[in-house]
Amino acid sequence: MPGDATRAVRPPAAPARADLLLLLVAAERERDGRAAGADAVVVLGAAGAGGLDAGALDAAEAAGLLELAGGRIRVVDPCLARTVYAAVPPARRRAAHRLLAEAHAGGPRALPVLFHRASAATAPAPGLGDALAAAAELPGGGPTHAERSAAWARSAELAADEGPRAVRLINAADHARLAGLPHRARELLARAGCEGSRDAVRGAAQLVGGQLALQDGPVADAREALLLAAELLAPTDAHHALAARLAAVEASWAMGDAAACVEALDLEALDLEAPHHTQEQPASDRRLAAYREGMSAVMRGRPDTGRRWLREVVAGAGEAGTLDGPEILLRAGSAALVVGDLPAACRANSRALAVARARGPHILIAQALERLAYGELRAGRHARARAHAEDGLRTALGAGQSNLAAHHHAILALVASVEGSSEAVAEHAAAAERVAAPHGLAQAATLSQWARARAAVTSRYGCSPSPASWRRRPAPASRRPPGPRWPSSPTGPRRVPIPRPRPNWPAAVRC
Repeated sequence: MPGDATRAVRPPAAPARADLLLLLVAAERERDGRAAGADAVVVLGAAGAGGLDAGALDAAEAAGLLELAGGRIRVVDPCLARTVYAAVPPARRRAAHRLLAEAHAGGPRALPVLFHRASAATAPAPGLGDALAAAAELPGGGPTHAERSAAWARSAELAADEGPRAVRLINAADHARLAGLPHRARELLARAGCEGSRDAVRGAAQLVGGQLALQDGPVADAREALLLAAELLAPTDAHHALAARLAAVEASWAMGDAAACVEALDLEALDLEAPHHTQEQPASDRRLAAYREGMSAVMRGRPDTGRRWLREVVAGAGEAGTLDGPEILLRAGSAALVVGDLPAACRANSRALAVARARGPHILIAQALERLAYGELRAGRHARARAHAEDGLRTALGAGQSNLAAHHHAILALVASVEGSSEAVAEHAAAAERVAAPHGLAQAATLSQWARARAAVTSRYGCSPSPASWRRRPAPASRRPPGPRWPSSPTGPRRVPIPRPRPNWPAAVRC
Protein backbone atom coordinates (compact mmCIF):
# COMPACT_ATOMS: atom_id res chain seq x y z
CA MET A 1 0.00 0.00 0.00
CA PRO A 2 1.18 3.59 -0.53
CA GLY A 3 3.34 5.06 2.20
CA ASP A 4 4.10 8.58 3.41
CA ALA A 5 7.40 8.72 1.50
CA THR A 6 5.59 7.90 -1.73
CA ARG A 7 2.96 10.59 -1.14
CA ALA A 8 5.69 13.18 -0.79
CA VAL A 9 6.87 12.58 -4.38
CA ARG A 10 5.14 14.58 -7.08
CA PRO A 11 4.55 12.50 -10.23
CA PRO A 12 5.58 13.90 -13.59
CA ALA A 13 2.84 15.45 -15.68
CA ALA A 14 1.28 12.93 -18.06
CA PRO A 15 -0.30 13.79 -21.43
CA ALA A 16 -3.92 14.78 -21.03
CA ARG A 17 -5.23 11.56 -22.58
CA ALA A 18 -2.72 9.29 -20.83
CA ASP A 19 -3.20 10.04 -17.14
CA LEU A 20 -6.15 7.68 -16.74
CA LEU A 21 -4.35 4.96 -18.67
CA LEU A 22 -1.31 5.36 -16.42
CA LEU A 23 -3.53 5.10 -13.33
CA LEU A 24 -5.23 1.96 -14.68
CA VAL A 25 -1.87 0.22 -15.23
CA ALA A 26 -0.73 1.28 -11.74
CA ALA A 27 -3.99 0.01 -10.19
CA GLU A 28 -3.66 -3.32 -11.99
CA ARG A 29 -0.08 -3.54 -10.72
CA GLU A 30 -1.43 -3.38 -7.14
CA ARG A 31 -3.08 -6.75 -7.76
CA ASP A 32 0.24 -8.50 -8.50
CA GLY A 33 3.41 -6.54 -7.81
CA ARG A 34 5.64 -9.17 -9.42
CA ALA A 35 3.74 -9.37 -12.71
CA ALA A 36 5.54 -8.26 -15.85
CA GLY A 37 3.06 -5.53 -16.74
CA ALA A 38 -0.70 -5.62 -17.13
CA ASP A 39 -2.81 -7.43 -19.71
CA ALA A 40 -3.26 -4.97 -22.56
CA VAL A 41 -6.75 -6.26 -23.42
CA VAL A 42 -7.97 -5.66 -19.86
CA VAL A 43 -6.35 -2.23 -19.47
CA LEU A 44 -7.46 -0.94 -22.88
CA GLY A 45 -10.96 -2.31 -22.27
CA ALA A 46 -11.14 -0.44 -18.97
CA ALA A 47 -9.71 2.68 -20.62
CA GLY A 48 -12.33 2.51 -23.37
CA ALA A 49 -15.09 2.22 -20.78
CA GLY A 50 -13.60 5.30 -19.12
CA GLY A 51 -13.85 7.33 -22.32
CA LEU A 52 -10.31 7.00 -23.71
CA ASP A 53 -9.56 6.17 -27.31
CA ALA A 54 -6.67 4.14 -28.72
CA GLY A 55 -4.53 7.24 -29.09
CA ALA A 56 -4.03 7.43 -25.32
CA LEU A 57 -1.58 4.54 -25.39
CA ASP A 58 0.37 6.12 -28.24
CA ALA A 59 0.60 9.38 -26.29
CA ALA A 60 1.81 7.59 -23.14
CA GLU A 61 4.41 5.63 -25.13
CA ALA A 62 5.60 8.80 -26.87
CA ALA A 63 6.02 10.46 -23.47
CA GLY A 64 8.15 7.51 -22.26
CA LEU A 65 5.68 6.55 -19.50
CA LEU A 66 4.26 3.23 -20.74
CA GLU A 67 5.52 0.44 -22.97
CA LEU A 68 3.51 -2.16 -24.89
CA ALA A 69 5.26 -5.48 -25.56
CA GLY A 70 4.04 -9.06 -25.88
CA GLY A 71 0.42 -8.13 -25.24
CA ARG A 72 1.23 -6.47 -21.89
CA ILE A 73 1.51 -2.83 -20.86
CA ARG A 74 4.05 -1.90 -18.25
CA VAL A 75 5.06 1.34 -16.57
CA VAL A 76 8.62 2.11 -17.64
CA ASP A 77 9.57 3.24 -14.10
CA PRO A 78 8.02 1.09 -11.30
CA CYS A 79 8.49 3.96 -8.84
CA LEU A 80 6.30 6.09 -11.09
CA ALA A 81 3.49 3.53 -10.84
CA ARG A 82 3.58 3.62 -7.03
CA THR A 83 3.74 7.42 -7.04
CA VAL A 84 0.83 7.85 -9.43
CA TYR A 85 -1.32 5.39 -7.49
CA ALA A 86 -0.59 7.12 -4.17
CA ALA A 87 -0.89 10.70 -5.41
CA VAL A 88 -4.35 10.62 -6.99
CA PRO A 89 -7.43 11.27 -4.83
CA PRO A 90 -9.00 8.11 -3.32
CA ALA A 91 -12.16 8.64 -5.36
CA ARG A 92 -10.15 8.40 -8.61
CA ARG A 93 -8.41 5.23 -7.39
CA ARG A 94 -11.75 3.63 -6.60
CA ALA A 95 -13.12 4.63 -10.01
CA ALA A 96 -10.09 3.04 -11.72
CA HIS A 97 -10.62 -0.20 -9.77
CA ARG A 98 -14.31 -0.25 -10.77
CA LEU A 99 -13.34 0.04 -14.44
CA LEU A 100 -10.83 -2.79 -14.06
CA ALA A 101 -13.36 -4.99 -12.25
CA GLU A 102 -15.75 -4.64 -15.16
CA ALA A 103 -12.98 -5.34 -17.66
CA HIS A 104 -12.04 -8.55 -15.80
CA ALA A 105 -15.68 -9.66 -15.39
CA GLY A 106 -15.74 -11.71 -18.57
CA GLY A 107 -12.53 -13.57 -17.76
CA PRO A 108 -12.09 -17.12 -16.44
CA ARG A 109 -10.88 -16.16 -12.94
CA ALA A 110 -12.86 -14.66 -10.09
CA LEU A 111 -9.99 -13.34 -7.97
CA PRO A 112 -9.09 -10.32 -10.17
CA VAL A 113 -12.74 -9.24 -10.27
CA LEU A 114 -13.14 -9.57 -6.52
CA PHE A 115 -9.86 -7.78 -5.81
CA HIS A 116 -10.79 -4.73 -7.87
CA ARG A 117 -14.32 -4.64 -6.46
CA ALA A 118 -12.87 -4.83 -2.97
CA SER A 119 -10.39 -2.07 -3.78
CA ALA A 120 -13.25 0.11 -5.05
CA ALA A 121 -15.19 -0.36 -1.79
CA THR A 122 -14.84 1.65 1.39
CA ALA A 123 -14.11 -0.18 4.64
CA PRO A 124 -15.61 -1.90 6.47
CA ALA A 125 -17.26 -4.24 3.98
CA PRO A 126 -17.12 -7.65 5.68
CA GLY A 127 -19.16 -9.49 3.07
CA LEU A 128 -16.93 -8.44 0.21
CA GLY A 129 -13.84 -9.06 2.36
CA ASP A 130 -15.02 -12.58 3.18
CA ALA A 131 -15.62 -13.35 -0.52
CA LEU A 132 -12.16 -12.08 -1.44
CA ALA A 133 -10.52 -14.10 1.37
CA ALA A 134 -12.34 -17.24 0.23
CA ALA A 135 -11.11 -16.73 -3.35
CA ALA A 136 -7.54 -16.12 -2.15
CA GLU A 137 -7.63 -19.38 -0.16
CA LEU A 138 -8.79 -21.60 -3.01
CA PRO A 139 -6.15 -24.19 -3.97
CA GLY A 140 -4.83 -24.39 -7.46
CA GLY A 141 -2.06 -22.97 -9.59
CA GLY A 142 -3.93 -19.98 -11.00
CA PRO A 143 -3.14 -16.98 -8.77
CA THR A 144 0.49 -16.23 -7.99
CA HIS A 145 1.70 -15.83 -4.41
CA ALA A 146 2.03 -12.08 -4.95
CA GLU A 147 -1.58 -11.95 -6.16
CA ARG A 148 -2.82 -13.99 -3.20
CA SER A 149 -0.88 -11.72 -0.83
CA ALA A 150 -2.53 -8.59 -2.23
CA ALA A 151 -5.97 -10.24 -1.98
CA TRP A 152 -5.45 -11.30 1.65
CA ALA A 153 -4.19 -7.82 2.55
CA ARG A 154 -7.19 -6.09 0.96
CA SER A 155 -9.63 -8.51 2.60
CA ALA A 156 -8.02 -7.67 5.96
CA GLU A 157 -8.71 -3.97 5.40
CA LEU A 158 -12.39 -4.73 4.83
CA ALA A 159 -12.74 -6.96 7.94
CA ALA A 160 -14.97 -5.64 10.72
CA ASP A 161 -13.26 -7.56 13.56
CA GLU A 162 -9.64 -7.68 14.71
CA GLY A 163 -9.50 -11.50 14.81
CA PRO A 164 -10.09 -12.12 11.09
CA ARG A 165 -8.01 -9.04 10.28
CA ALA A 166 -4.92 -10.45 12.03
CA VAL A 167 -5.26 -13.90 10.43
CA ARG A 168 -5.63 -12.40 6.96
CA LEU A 169 -2.61 -10.14 7.39
CA ILE A 170 -0.52 -13.12 8.50
CA ASN A 171 -1.66 -15.05 5.40
CA ALA A 172 -0.82 -12.02 3.25
CA ALA A 173 2.64 -11.86 4.83
CA ASP A 174 3.26 -15.55 4.20
CA HIS A 175 2.35 -15.29 0.52
CA ALA A 176 4.50 -12.17 0.16
CA ARG A 177 7.39 -14.17 1.63
CA LEU A 178 6.78 -17.01 -0.83
CA ALA A 179 6.66 -14.48 -3.67
CA GLY A 180 10.13 -13.21 -2.75
CA LEU A 181 8.89 -9.92 -1.25
CA PRO A 182 10.39 -10.03 2.27
CA HIS A 183 10.08 -6.32 3.01
CA ARG A 184 6.39 -6.39 2.14
CA ALA A 185 5.99 -9.55 4.25
CA ARG A 186 7.55 -7.91 7.31
CA GLU A 187 5.35 -4.84 6.88
CA LEU A 188 2.20 -6.97 6.76
CA LEU A 189 3.32 -9.06 9.73
CA ALA A 190 3.94 -5.92 11.79
CA ARG A 191 0.45 -4.67 10.96
CA ALA A 192 -1.10 -7.93 12.18
CA GLY A 193 -0.47 -7.00 15.83
CA CYS A 194 -0.99 -10.43 17.41
CA GLU A 195 -0.65 -9.38 21.07
CA GLY A 196 -3.51 -10.92 23.01
CA SER A 197 -4.49 -13.23 20.15
CA ARG A 198 -5.06 -16.93 20.69
CA ASP A 199 -2.14 -19.35 20.47
CA ALA A 200 -2.91 -20.49 16.92
CA VAL A 201 -2.73 -16.92 15.60
CA ARG A 202 0.47 -16.11 17.49
CA GLY A 203 1.95 -19.41 16.31
CA ALA A 204 1.17 -18.59 12.68
CA ALA A 205 2.83 -15.17 13.09
CA GLN A 206 5.90 -16.77 14.67
CA LEU A 207 6.12 -19.29 11.83
CA VAL A 208 6.15 -16.58 9.15
CA GLY A 209 8.57 -14.44 11.16
CA GLY A 210 10.91 -17.38 11.73
CA GLN A 211 10.90 -18.31 8.06
CA LEU A 212 11.70 -14.70 7.13
CA ALA A 213 14.59 -14.67 9.62
CA LEU A 214 15.87 -17.95 8.19
CA GLN A 215 16.20 -16.25 4.82
CA ASP A 216 17.59 -12.94 6.04
CA GLY A 217 18.63 -12.76 9.69
CA PRO A 218 20.41 -14.54 12.53
CA VAL A 219 19.59 -18.22 12.14
CA ALA A 220 19.67 -18.83 15.90
CA ASP A 221 16.83 -16.32 16.29
CA ALA A 222 14.98 -17.98 13.41
CA ARG A 223 15.33 -21.38 15.08
CA GLU A 224 13.86 -20.17 18.37
CA ALA A 225 10.94 -18.47 16.61
CA LEU A 226 10.23 -21.63 14.61
CA LEU A 227 10.36 -23.89 17.68
CA LEU A 228 7.97 -21.52 19.49
CA ALA A 229 5.69 -21.57 16.45
CA ALA A 230 5.64 -25.38 16.51
CA GLU A 231 4.78 -25.37 20.21
CA LEU A 232 1.91 -22.90 19.75
CA LEU A 233 0.53 -24.61 16.64
CA ALA A 234 0.82 -28.24 17.76
CA PRO A 235 -2.59 -28.51 19.52
CA THR A 236 -4.62 -27.15 16.57
CA ASP A 237 -2.54 -27.24 13.38
CA ALA A 238 -0.23 -30.25 13.18
CA HIS A 239 0.60 -29.63 9.51
CA HIS A 240 2.07 -26.16 10.11
CA ALA A 241 3.67 -27.28 13.38
CA LEU A 242 5.55 -29.93 11.39
CA ALA A 243 6.55 -27.30 8.81
CA ALA A 244 7.92 -25.15 11.63
CA ARG A 245 9.97 -28.06 12.98
CA LEU A 246 11.43 -28.88 9.56
CA ALA A 247 12.38 -25.22 9.09
CA ALA A 248 14.00 -25.28 12.55
CA VAL A 249 16.09 -28.27 11.37
CA GLU A 250 17.35 -26.16 8.47
CA ALA A 251 18.19 -23.29 10.83
CA SER A 252 20.01 -25.67 13.19
CA TRP A 253 22.06 -27.04 10.33
CA ALA A 254 23.03 -23.57 9.13
CA MET A 255 24.16 -22.86 12.72
CA GLY A 256 26.40 -25.94 12.72
CA ASP A 257 24.72 -27.40 15.82
CA ALA A 258 24.05 -31.15 15.60
CA ALA A 259 22.31 -31.33 19.00
CA ALA A 260 19.93 -28.55 17.97
CA CYS A 261 19.20 -30.43 14.75
CA VAL A 262 18.31 -33.60 16.69
CA GLU A 263 16.06 -31.60 19.02
CA ALA A 264 14.18 -30.05 16.12
CA LEU A 265 13.62 -33.48 14.56
CA ASP A 266 12.01 -34.79 17.78
CA LEU A 267 8.31 -34.37 17.02
CA GLU A 268 7.23 -36.51 19.97
CA ALA A 269 8.44 -33.78 22.32
CA LEU A 270 5.41 -31.70 21.25
CA ASP A 271 3.00 -34.65 21.23
CA LEU A 272 2.80 -34.28 17.45
CA GLU A 273 1.74 -37.39 15.60
CA ALA A 274 4.91 -37.96 13.65
CA PRO A 275 4.62 -39.81 10.33
CA HIS A 276 5.50 -43.46 10.84
CA HIS A 277 7.01 -45.72 8.24
CA THR A 278 4.25 -48.10 7.17
CA GLN A 279 3.32 -49.44 3.76
CA GLU A 280 -0.27 -48.19 4.20
CA GLN A 281 0.90 -44.58 4.18
CA PRO A 282 1.16 -42.39 1.07
CA ALA A 283 4.63 -42.38 -0.45
CA SER A 284 5.24 -38.76 0.62
CA ASP A 285 4.53 -39.58 4.29
CA ARG A 286 6.78 -42.66 4.18
CA ARG A 287 9.61 -40.61 2.72
CA LEU A 288 9.16 -37.88 5.33
CA ALA A 289 9.31 -40.47 8.12
CA ALA A 290 12.42 -41.99 6.52
CA TYR A 291 13.98 -38.54 6.25
CA ARG A 292 13.43 -37.86 9.95
CA GLU A 293 14.79 -41.24 10.99
CA GLY A 294 17.78 -40.97 8.66
CA MET A 295 18.78 -37.44 9.59
CA SER A 296 18.36 -38.18 13.30
CA ALA A 297 20.64 -41.19 12.97
CA VAL A 298 23.27 -39.18 11.08
CA MET A 299 23.17 -36.41 13.68
CA ARG A 300 23.52 -38.94 16.49
CA GLY A 301 26.68 -40.36 14.95
CA ARG A 302 25.16 -43.45 13.28
CA PRO A 303 25.83 -42.63 9.59
CA ASP A 304 25.38 -46.18 8.27
CA THR A 305 21.92 -46.48 9.83
CA GLY A 306 21.04 -43.00 8.62
CA ARG A 307 22.04 -43.74 5.06
CA ARG A 308 19.81 -46.82 4.94
CA TRP A 309 16.80 -44.65 5.80
CA LEU A 310 17.81 -41.81 3.51
CA ARG A 311 18.17 -44.06 0.47
CA GLU A 312 14.41 -44.52 0.60
CA VAL A 313 13.97 -40.73 0.50
CA VAL A 314 16.14 -40.60 -2.60
CA ALA A 315 14.42 -43.50 -4.35
CA GLY A 316 12.04 -42.32 -7.04
CA ALA A 317 12.56 -38.60 -6.41
CA GLY A 318 13.15 -36.46 -9.47
CA GLU A 319 11.87 -39.03 -11.94
CA ALA A 320 9.80 -37.79 -14.85
CA GLY A 321 6.07 -38.09 -14.25
CA THR A 322 6.17 -37.66 -10.47
CA LEU A 323 4.06 -34.92 -8.87
CA ASP A 324 6.42 -34.08 -6.04
CA GLY A 325 6.60 -30.44 -5.04
CA PRO A 326 9.90 -28.56 -4.78
CA GLU A 327 10.09 -28.95 -0.98
CA ILE A 328 9.95 -32.77 -1.24
CA LEU A 329 12.49 -32.78 -4.06
CA LEU A 330 14.87 -30.55 -2.09
CA ARG A 331 14.69 -32.95 0.86
CA ALA A 332 15.48 -35.82 -1.50
CA GLY A 333 18.43 -33.87 -2.89
CA SER A 334 19.78 -33.27 0.61
CA ALA A 335 19.35 -36.94 1.46
CA ALA A 336 21.22 -37.93 -1.71
CA LEU A 337 24.14 -35.71 -0.70
CA VAL A 338 24.31 -37.47 2.68
CA VAL A 339 24.14 -40.88 1.03
CA GLY A 340 26.83 -39.83 -1.45
CA ASP A 341 24.71 -40.41 -4.55
CA LEU A 342 25.76 -37.28 -6.44
CA PRO A 343 23.91 -38.04 -9.72
CA ALA A 344 20.67 -38.51 -7.75
CA ALA A 345 21.34 -35.32 -5.78
CA CYS A 346 21.86 -33.27 -8.93
CA ARG A 347 18.82 -34.84 -10.59
CA ALA A 348 16.50 -34.15 -7.62
CA ASN A 349 17.74 -30.59 -7.13
CA SER A 350 17.56 -29.86 -10.85
CA ARG A 351 13.95 -31.04 -10.91
CA ALA A 352 13.19 -29.00 -7.79
CA LEU A 353 14.53 -25.96 -9.62
CA ALA A 354 12.36 -26.65 -12.66
CA VAL A 355 9.23 -27.15 -10.54
CA ALA A 356 9.86 -24.01 -8.47
CA ARG A 357 10.32 -21.95 -11.64
CA ALA A 358 7.22 -23.41 -13.27
CA ARG A 359 4.82 -23.56 -10.32
CA GLY A 360 6.50 -21.66 -7.49
CA PRO A 361 7.08 -20.71 -4.86
CA HIS A 362 9.58 -18.16 -6.07
CA ILE A 363 11.39 -18.23 -2.72
CA LEU A 364 12.69 -21.78 -3.38
CA ILE A 365 14.47 -21.00 -6.65
CA ALA A 366 17.66 -19.68 -5.04
CA GLN A 367 17.67 -22.58 -2.56
CA ALA A 368 17.37 -25.15 -5.36
CA LEU A 369 20.20 -23.44 -7.24
CA GLU A 370 22.40 -23.54 -4.12
CA ARG A 371 21.82 -27.28 -3.57
CA LEU A 372 22.37 -27.99 -7.25
CA ALA A 373 25.58 -25.92 -7.40
CA TYR A 374 27.01 -27.66 -4.35
CA GLY A 375 26.20 -31.12 -5.72
CA GLU A 376 27.88 -30.24 -9.01
CA LEU A 377 30.92 -28.89 -7.19
CA ARG A 378 31.30 -32.16 -5.31
CA ALA A 379 30.84 -34.07 -8.56
CA GLY A 380 33.72 -32.13 -10.13
CA ARG A 381 31.55 -30.17 -12.60
CA HIS A 382 33.05 -26.83 -11.64
CA ALA A 383 31.88 -24.72 -14.60
CA ARG A 384 28.28 -25.82 -14.13
CA ALA A 385 28.53 -25.25 -10.39
CA ARG A 386 29.75 -21.71 -11.01
CA ALA A 387 26.95 -20.98 -13.51
CA HIS A 388 24.25 -22.17 -11.11
CA ALA A 389 25.80 -20.38 -8.13
CA GLU A 390 26.00 -17.10 -10.08
CA ASP A 391 22.35 -17.49 -11.10
CA GLY A 392 21.43 -18.37 -7.52
CA LEU A 393 23.31 -15.35 -6.17
CA ARG A 394 21.37 -12.98 -8.44
CA THR A 395 18.10 -14.64 -7.53
CA ALA A 396 18.79 -14.61 -3.79
CA LEU A 397 19.78 -10.94 -3.79
CA GLY A 398 16.69 -10.04 -5.81
CA ALA A 399 14.45 -11.86 -3.31
CA GLY A 400 16.12 -10.43 -0.21
CA GLN A 401 17.60 -13.80 0.81
CA SER A 402 20.93 -12.63 2.22
CA ASN A 403 21.66 -15.93 3.98
CA LEU A 404 21.32 -17.91 0.76
CA ALA A 405 23.38 -15.25 -1.01
CA ALA A 406 26.16 -15.92 1.51
CA HIS A 407 26.04 -19.65 0.72
CA HIS A 408 26.26 -18.91 -3.00
CA HIS A 409 29.25 -16.63 -2.39
CA ALA A 410 30.91 -19.46 -0.43
CA ILE A 411 30.34 -21.92 -3.29
CA LEU A 412 31.72 -19.41 -5.79
CA ALA A 413 34.79 -18.98 -3.56
CA LEU A 414 35.31 -22.75 -3.62
CA VAL A 415 34.93 -22.89 -7.39
CA ALA A 416 37.42 -20.04 -7.75
CA SER A 417 39.87 -21.89 -5.49
CA VAL A 418 39.70 -24.89 -7.83
CA GLU A 419 40.02 -22.72 -10.95
CA GLY A 420 42.98 -20.81 -9.50
CA SER A 421 41.55 -17.30 -9.23
CA SER A 422 42.83 -15.96 -5.93
CA GLU A 423 41.17 -12.56 -6.45
CA ALA A 424 37.75 -14.18 -6.91
CA VAL A 425 38.35 -16.38 -3.86
CA ALA A 426 39.07 -13.33 -1.71
CA GLU A 427 36.09 -11.41 -3.10
CA HIS A 428 33.50 -14.15 -2.65
CA ALA A 429 34.87 -15.40 0.67
CA ALA A 430 34.76 -11.88 2.10
CA ALA A 431 31.18 -11.41 0.85
CA ALA A 432 30.12 -14.71 2.44
CA GLU A 433 31.80 -13.90 5.75
CA ARG A 434 30.22 -10.43 5.95
CA VAL A 435 26.83 -12.13 6.28
CA ALA A 436 27.93 -15.39 7.93
CA ALA A 437 29.49 -13.71 10.97
CA PRO A 438 26.51 -11.60 12.16
CA HIS A 439 23.91 -14.18 11.12
CA GLY A 440 25.69 -17.21 12.61
CA LEU A 441 26.03 -19.15 9.34
CA ALA A 442 28.63 -21.72 10.36
CA GLN A 443 28.32 -23.67 7.13
CA ALA A 444 28.93 -20.68 4.85
CA ALA A 445 31.82 -19.53 7.05
CA THR A 446 33.41 -22.99 6.94
CA LEU A 447 33.18 -23.22 3.15
CA SER A 448 34.68 -19.75 2.67
CA GLN A 449 37.55 -20.59 5.07
CA TRP A 450 38.24 -23.79 3.18
CA ALA A 451 38.32 -21.84 -0.08
CA ARG A 452 40.84 -19.41 1.42
CA ALA A 453 42.96 -22.34 2.65
CA ARG A 454 43.00 -23.97 -0.78
CA ALA A 455 43.97 -20.67 -2.40
CA ALA A 456 46.76 -20.14 0.16
CA VAL A 457 48.23 -23.59 -0.47
CA THR A 458 48.05 -23.10 -4.24
CA SER A 459 49.70 -19.69 -4.00
CA ARG A 460 52.49 -20.84 -1.68
CA TYR A 461 53.30 -24.30 -2.95
CA GLY A 462 52.03 -24.28 -6.52
CA CYS A 463 49.56 -27.11 -5.90
CA SER A 464 46.13 -27.58 -4.40
CA PRO A 465 44.12 -30.39 -2.84
CA SER A 466 42.92 -32.87 -5.41
CA PRO A 467 39.49 -32.00 -6.89
CA ALA A 468 38.57 -35.63 -6.25
CA SER A 469 38.34 -34.75 -2.56
CA TRP A 470 35.08 -32.90 -3.31
CA ARG A 471 33.54 -36.12 -4.52
CA ARG A 472 33.89 -37.69 -1.11
CA ARG A 473 31.47 -36.84 1.64
CA PRO A 474 33.56 -35.50 4.54
CA ALA A 475 32.95 -37.03 7.94
CA PRO A 476 31.78 -34.92 10.89
CA ALA A 477 34.64 -33.13 12.65
CA SER A 478 34.26 -35.27 15.76
CA ARG A 479 34.75 -38.46 13.70
CA ARG A 480 37.65 -37.45 11.44
CA PRO A 481 41.03 -39.08 11.93
CA PRO A 482 43.63 -36.69 13.33
CA GLY A 483 46.54 -35.32 11.34
CA PRO A 484 46.95 -33.29 8.17
CA ARG A 485 45.82 -34.21 4.68
CA TRP A 486 48.21 -33.98 1.79
CA PRO A 487 47.74 -32.43 -1.64
CA SER A 488 48.64 -34.41 -4.72
CA SER A 489 50.85 -33.38 -7.62
CA PRO A 490 51.56 -34.96 -11.02
CA THR A 491 54.60 -36.74 -9.57
CA GLY A 492 53.00 -37.96 -6.39
CA PRO A 493 51.94 -36.61 -3.00
CA ARG A 494 53.77 -33.65 -1.54
CA ARG A 495 54.34 -33.61 2.17
CA VAL A 496 52.73 -30.21 2.69
CA PRO A 497 50.01 -30.01 5.35
CA ILE A 498 46.84 -28.22 4.28
CA PRO A 499 45.26 -25.79 6.78
CA ARG A 500 42.00 -27.34 7.88
CA PRO A 501 38.98 -25.37 9.13
CA ARG A 502 37.10 -27.17 11.89
CA PRO A 503 33.37 -27.17 11.16
CA ASN A 504 30.92 -28.96 13.41
CA TRP A 505 29.82 -31.19 10.52
CA PRO A 506 30.09 -31.32 6.74
CA ALA A 507 28.66 -28.62 4.56
CA ALA A 508 27.78 -31.44 2.21
CA VAL A 509 24.65 -32.17 4.20
CA ARG A 510 22.33 -29.22 4.61
CA CYS A 511 18.81 -30.02 5.68
